[in-house]
Amino acid sequence: MSHPWLTELREQFYQNGRKIVPIGLLESGLSAIGLAVWIMDDGAAEGKQLRINTQGFLAAEAEELCRFLRAKFGIEMTVNRDKAKPRLRCKAASMERLKSIVREHTIPDMLYKLSL
Repeated sequence: MSHPWLTELREQFYQNGRKIVPIGLLESGLSAIGLAVWIMDDGAAEGKQLRINTQGFLAAEAEELCRFLRAKFGIEMTVNRDKAKPRLRCKAASMERLKSIVREHTIPDMLYKLSL
């Protein structure tokens, strides 16, 4: 059993059984805390960079996420490929900015994802 609000939220992230990027929802609802949770869930340290696993999205959606993260948080991301699927990577030059946004919301056991 789940709360009806979670059911409504899920419906905004899935269309015809496929996960999508609801940019409108993210624009109004993704905060620094939400970004930290996303990184703790789907993020991974890679050297001095961070990648966010977005392989469930289309390449165009991953590009849209990059534009969104730059506009909302000032974080420069690129899309690279993981087995032909799109994955976001935070540019090394934006890592300090990213850390300044999410560090206070990141639990200690997950700081390694920020290379801390």
